[in-house]
Amino acid sequence: LLAAKTILSKKVAFLTGGPGTGKTHTIKSLLNFFDAMNKKRKESGDVTLSYTLCAPTGRAAKRMNESTGRESSTIHSLLGFSPEGGFTFNSQDKMSYDILIVDESSMIDIWITASLLRAVKDDAIVIFVGDADQLKSVGPGKVFQDLMSCGLFAVARLQEIHRQARNSQIILAAQEEARQ
Repeated sequence: LLAAKTILSKKVAFLTGGPGTGKTHTIKSLLNFFDAMNKKRKESGDVTLSYTLCAPTGRAAKRMNESTGRESSTIHSLLGFSPEGGFTFNSQDKMSYDILIVDESSMIDIWITASLLRAVKDDAIVIFVGDADQLKSVGPGKVFQDLMSCGLFAVARLQEIHRQARNSQIILAAQEEARQ
């Protein structure tokens, strides 16, 4: 609950934590909150908020879809990439979503992050999700870590392990690797 409140405190937010700390659970809780909020808005005749989920790779997008039960796409697909024309959505033609959740954000390089942020409408909420100690960007920059640590954005750090036993050798090894 505290993580969700932190995330929603600013227009750009970061949700980070190691394996099994509850990133996916927090995403699902946020989506349920958005759905409940939209139901109330619809009942009162207000405009509902639209959201979308994306990830840098097809595999990550598929995993996000499976874990949340919501449609997810790759960032390139969301931006309407074509080899001939670049991105359909950009600074001149912005996406209409009110809320954007980007999973596996530690993998995103500076170029795709810039393209994505240019295509987000000015009043949208952007939530970057990832493990700062896990997968690094395949392109230039460590955007997730740098933006998360700059002090300008909301950051929710999940630390308590829920998925596996706290003394799991896999979890302990991952934590030790992250400390080095």
